[in-house]
Amino acid sequence: IVSGAAGMGKTRTTKDILTKKGWVMNPGKNYCKAKSTPVEVVKYLWYTRGKKDILVFDDNDDIVGNIRSLNILKGALDLDDGMVTFKIRKQDDPPPEYPEDGYFLYHGKFIWLTNISRADLRSAGAGPILSRGNAITINFTLEEVREIIKDNLKDILPLYDKVDPNHKNFVLEQTLRPEILSQLKGGFSIRSFVQLCDLIWELPNDWEGQVAYLE
Repeated sequence: IVSGAAGMGKTRTTKDILTKKGWVMNPGKNYCKAKSTPVEVVKYLWYTRGKKDILVFDDNDDIVGNIRSLNILKGALDLDDGMVTFKIRKQDDPPPEYPEDGYFLYHGKFIWLTNISRADLRSAGAGPILSRGNAITINFTLEEVREIIKDNLKDILPLYDKVDPNHKNFVLEQTLRPEILSQLKGGFSIRSFVQLCDLIWELPNDWEGQVAYLE
């Protein structure tokens, strides 16, 4: 489980590390984004049940509020052979070759990216999942976020090399001003920095008046 505030680069960092190890993202099979029902959780586990498979749950925070989903993941993480038992009705479109009795062993691994803190995950009933795996919290101070951005600008902003040098310096200086940072609803993060850059480039003469509307 990788937890931390929104916009800190959890998704980008995880994808980069996995890609370097040969993982190929396949939405609908090994990458699940946003809302997921117990049926969808089981489908993803089925597709990634092999020993070399890795599944990424990204921002699937609704799992925490569903005891069935939590129990499914808990069973998949059993130390010896992860076991999943869940019958999928025909109207819910079971995957090809899915067993009629809903029983299969899970040998794969999954990573769960979430904005929910470890303490809140535990109090919401995800304690057994935390105890069966590794939990990492990504949490940076404002100064650390600034340094990460400065050191990784080319990766964070794909078109950075094509931007006029004078404009680059202007963007860096403006987005890090305290009076600008104080208006960001979710605080300063890699994500909000990118949003600010887009705003400055799209509305060079009126961007400051729009900062408070960023989500």
